[in-house]
Amino acid sequence: MKIEGYKALFDDCSTIDGTILKAKNIYICNSIIKFRYSGYHFCKRLEDTLRYYDGFKEIQFARVIGSGIITTYDDEYYGYYDMYACSELYVDHFLSKQEINTYIEKLIKLAPYNPERILRFIRGYKLTNKQKEQIVTSINDKYTKERCHKAIEYYQENKKYVYEINSRWKNERRISNNRASKK
Repeated sequence: MKIEGYKALFDDCSTIDGTILKAKNIYICNSIIKFRYSGYHFCKRLEDTLRYYDGFKEIQFARVIGSGIITTYDDEYYGYYDMYACSELYVDHFLSKQEINTYIEKLIKLAPYNPERILRFIRGYKLTNKQKEQIVTSINDKYTKERCHKAIEYYQENKKYVYEINSRWKNERRISNNRASKK
């Protein structure tokens, strides 16, 4: 059995255990395969890899194919499914910025039906200003657009007050205090 998916890596293309992966190579793990402990880990969906790597730092994404012994892990509590550990991992290629943009565009189209997928990207990956604008302007569903807009402000722009109950009042107060302190 073969399963296609994605793997996040540090900027130098290394894994958490320090193995440096190269495109068009096969990697084999000879130990017992168990998710979170051993084997080569990857996810069916690109955004789910951000659970394990900090996308606000420089990272790489690889398109991979897992084979050999494969174990599946689903975290129903947090809604992460189709995560795998395998004994054989083929690294097809590393994603270009354009491929990542195309993937984000696909998630924007799916946002009204499954907003969690684009929200995972917003929460876990450093988006460009163009990507942030595209997300906010392209989503037509009012509720999803508002959720994405707040998530962008909170996670991308570090505006920690946006989820507070009286956030508008606190923001206005914060602005007036900043003006007063500059005098």
